Amino acid sequence: MTLNKNQIKEIKNLLKLKLDDKLSKYARETTAMPFLVKLMQDAEKVASYSFIHSLATTLGMSVYEKISKIVASTNYDKIRTGYDVEGEITNEENSVISQILQEIKNGTRTANKEQEIKEILKCKNNGGRRIKIRADLFLRKGDEEYYIEIKTAKPNIDVFVKSKQKLLE
Repeated sequence: MTLNKNQIKEIKNLLKLKLDDKLSKYARETTAMPFLVKLMQDAEKVASYSFIHSLATTLGMSVYEKISKIVASTNYDKIRTGYDVEGEITNEENSVISQILQEIKNGTRTANKEQEIKEILKCKNNGGRRIKIRADLFLRKGDEEYYIEIKTAKPNIDVFVKSKQKLLE
């Protein structure tokens, strides 16, 4: 899928706006990084690192979803960011999900979406508690719906586990 000229322009404008905003409002949270300054032997490099880290956080929290929405805009009927999905989960389903997550975390199991879904659907569905999960991106085309979780290329293990839990619930 290639982007059209309007999508490219929208993405450029969004990135320019966010970068300009970050540059004009940026203030280091802390200058107290004595270990890092000693290790790097260069306070300017530490300050640059601090800015880049702050910029990456901004991109992850407010830009990637918007870019995803722009990219999807020509191919889907309905597109939403921060889309709440409600449903029910039983204690048995919750227990199976917890076991799957623990086994993946321990390395005794590899992720297998089809198998995990089968295990969860085998549970008795005798009512449960109401839950609400927020999908980063919701797409609908005809009768097909997609609920998407947007993460960095190498998320921390705790972020991965929480994301996997959201997907399974």
